[in-house]
Amino acid sequence: MNHWPTNGAIEPTSDLWVNIESWPQKAGMGGEVIYSTDDGTSWQSKPLTFRVAQDNNDFWNCNLGTFPAGATVKYAVRLTDTTGTDYWQNNSNSNFSATINGLASSLTQVDPPQAKGRIPAAKPRIFLRYDENGSLVMDTADRNAANTYTIKQSGDLVSWTNVRTVPAGDQASVWELVASNALAGLSKNFFRVEATGGESEQVYENNPARISIAANQNGAKNANLLFSTDGGLTWQVVDMVKTGVAGNKDLWSMEISGLPKGSQIRYAIELIDQQNKSRWVNNDGNDYSAMVVRPGQTDVSPPSVSHSPSNTTTAAASLVVTLTATDNADPNPQIRYTTDGTSPGASSTLYTGPITVTQNTTIRCVAIDSEGNFSPVRSIEVTVGQTQNFGPNKPYSTNPTLGKAVANGAITADGVNNGEWTDDKLVALGMANDDPRSLGSNWTMHEAAINLTHIWAAWDDTNLYLAWQFVDVTDVIDGANAGGAGSGRIGSNDGILHWIALDTKPEQGATKDVWSKNANKQNVAQPLWTGANKPDFQICLAGSLWQGFVSRAVNNVFPVDDGGVNYFKILGGGSNTALGFQAGKGALFAGTSLWGVDDADARRNAGAPTRNFMTQGHNGARDSFYEIKIPLAFLGITKAQLESQGLGVMIGAGSNSTVDVLPQDDGATLDTQGVEAWNSPLEWGDVDSITAPFARIGAW
Repeated sequence: MNHWPTNGAIEPTSDLWVNIESWPQKAGMGGEVIYSTDDGTSWQSKPLTFRVAQDNNDFWNCNLGTFPAGATVKYAVRLTDTTGTDYWQNNSNSNFSATINGLASSLTQVDPPQAKGRIPAAKPRIFLRYDENGSLVMDTADRNAANTYTIKQSGDLVSWTNVRTVPAGDQASVWELVASNALAGLSKNFFRVEATGGESEQVYENNPARISIAANQNGAKNANLLFSTDGGLTWQVVDMVKTGVAGNKDLWSMEISGLPKGSQIRYAIELIDQQNKSRWVNNDGNDYSAMVVRPGQTDVSPPSVSHSPSNTTTAAASLVVTLTATDNADPNPQIRYTTDGTSPGASSTLYTGPITVTQNTTIRCVAIDSEGNFSPVRSIEVTVGQTQNFGPNKPYSTNPTLGKAVANGAITADGVNNGEWTDDKLVALGMANDDPRSLGSNWTMHEAAINLTHIWAAWDDTNLYLAWQFVDVTDVIDGANAGGAGSGRIGSNDGILHWIALDTKPEQGATKDVWSKNANKQNVAQPLWTGANKPDFQICLAGSLWQGFVSRAVNNVFPVDDGGVNYFKILGGGSNTALGFQAGKGALFAGTSLWGVDDADARRNAGAPTRNFMTQGHNGARDSFYEIKIPLAFLGITKAQLESQGLGVMIGAGSNSTVDVLPQDDGATLDTQGVEAWNSPLEWGDVDSITAPFARIGAW
């Protein structure tokens, strides 16, 4: 039994569904959900609805509707069989509970941010003299080329007339005020210069940049500016200040001190609403940018820099890296680079030819065109003498292979293994029977097994294909608790019980599960990726595949319900089938062997794994096998990039907490011993910090 959405994902606008499973088929006649929103003082009920019969089980659900923000819904379920006997599921008399998230965000309207040049008014030093023609001229010094200057003339210091307006960017320093023939009969002439600053659409060299954002009045309680001036190598965070009101919106601003011409400011803004939730405004994860230019500059397009080869990891003792720069106007932009970890600039080493790397090095480079525009900094990690050891053919094993390319159409994600998932496509192997049901002094084989043992990977010209295996070896370990073939099987469960994490961008990715929703939410019982690998995409799937979602990390956080920008429903009613995802499942075992241990504590013993459950009579009908097709275009990579750069994968499963992941070698999902009052493992509800490396697909 479970409720959907899960705790942490139930919004005041979400319908709360209670889902239960009963067996055998046709034994139940009906029932109801009894629920309370006032801590049990009063109770209401709604009838269960029969949904589907599958395997040996009946599935029922009930839509309790929506509830106010912050409410806690306690509930229990009563099911009546054909003899009129009532069966209760009430969490051992403690009842189940669902918690509704807090109030909807107070941020309802947010405009895209702007970066403008703030131009302080700076009066120059001026000198009057007669030139060789007898004309009165003015010399200037220390003039701010970003200012507009107005020269005025008066004969009485009362009435003033404009003599000349000098626009920003005018490079002249000597201006004629009065021609020689115009001086006749004039006894007095007074001149003054007025400087006009203000804001410009461009950010000018050595002048401050004002970055601002407008949000609905009182929608935000704080705002933070995250910015970089070295191409994203280092970042600073500063508090923004509420500086005024623009129409019906608050204006938040912050200035960055003057920068030299050619600099690029990359920035994003975090708004904190009245509910202390973060809302990032970051150009869909790409950040905003502003170039620093000189007044009057027309070419403001930066060059770009690239490198070859694209794969800079090699087993050879050295690697030759070639840098290339292109620009819209300059046919030969220069390249400057560093190898000591510092950010490159105009005074860094000039690139004159291919770089031979003989030890592990990070090359950071930047292209500069003739106008002084700088490209974003590119960091190139070069690893030489790298040898990779493939994992063994028994668990625990990460990357016994890197997966395999297949012909277009060779794989169909239908949940049936037609011989396509062979051992040469395995990317991870896990132990059978290393789930927390047998951890420590626990022996809770009455619980459903969530035990991942295999991940396979393949790809063709346009799609990535994954297959993975859940097993339940209770029939061999503890036959008395085995139950029916479909009892508790993951493939029959309606709740979202498993996820796929994909790492496509090195040194980026989310640290928290999609249902954590934002980077500030603490102590949620969801996966926390704290190792070297972090996912850029997370796919969440119901065990029964009645629904599924995918979220693309934005600023290293997985968004939820963002209107189809980076979060999509890919399975079930209302799914975005145009994205091209497909998934299938089957009640079968697809591997060639199933190695494991007597109990979870034996997983690290010398000689483990000790038993092959397939040769000991395991019935694969208790297992759940899955396949999925993922378009490469959605991941933002091509087949060539996959094969040269590779990507990482990890699959996990659980309810309130992850109870198994693959690859598994850090024990994060087996670190909490003991059972709850109703004899379920505590591991089902703890917080996991996952450091295990992801398996690689296509390339290291």
